[in-house]
Amino acid sequence: MLTLVASRSAHPVVDAGRAAPDNRAAVDRCLAALLDAMPAAACVVAADEGVLAANERFADGPDVLAALGGRLVADGADNAAQLRRLLLEARASASVGGRAIAKAVLRVRGDDRPVFVTARPFAGGPARAVLVMVEDLARPARADLSASLRLLGLTRSEARVAATVGAGLSPREAAEAIGCAEQSVRSVLKAVFAKLGIHKQAELNRIVTRLEAMTAG
Repeated sequence: MLTLVASRSAHPVVDAGRAAPDNRAAVDRCLAALLDAMPAAACVVAADEGVLAANERFADGPDVLAALGGRLVADGADNAAQLRRLLLEARASASVGGRAIAKAVLRVRGDDRPVFVTARPFAGGPARAVLVMVEDLARPARADLSASLRLLGLTRSEARVAATVGAGLSPREAAEAIGCAEQSVRSVLKAVFAKLGIHKQAELNRIVTRLEAMTAG
C-alpha cells in the first residue's frame, strides 16, 4: 500500500503564458471546486506526471495511486504499467482533438481488490494535462450504494453488478472486477434493467450517480 506524501504539488494549474498572474488564483480555485464536486477521487496530471491539483478524496489516499514528491505514481510494477498506458491513451486522444476515456482496473496488493481508474484529456489546463479519476469498487460507500439499490428491488448480486457497471465499467470490465464471466454480468444486467424500468447503461449510470451523491451526504 502506498503512503500519500503530498496530494497537491507546487505546479501551477495553468501555464503562465496562458493566464495572467492575477487570473491564476481564480483558475486554481475553480479547478479545486470542480475536483471537490466529483464523487470519486480525482486529480489533474501534467505531461511530466506532476499532480497539478487533487480533491480531498484523492488526498485520503487511494490504495493504488498516490502523489509522491508531487508526481503521480502507482503501487507495484503491473499497476505502474497500467497507469502509463492509461495516460498515454488519454494524451493520444487529446493530440487528435478527441475526448476518449481510457480505462484500467488496478489491483491493491495483498487483497487483490479491484480499483477502477479512468483518464481523459483535461481541456482548459496545460498542454497534455489529463484528468484521472479513481473508483474503489470495494470502498465502504459502495456498501451503502448497494444497500440503496437493494431498496429499489434488486437482489444482492444484482445490486453489486448495478453498482459496478453504473460506475462506468463495461460488462467485460465489470466481470473482471467482480470475478465472474462476462455473460453472467450481461444476464444480471437484463434483470436489473427490467426491474428499474430502464433500457441503457447511461440510464443506470445516472441512477448510480444520484444514489452515490445521496449516500455520500
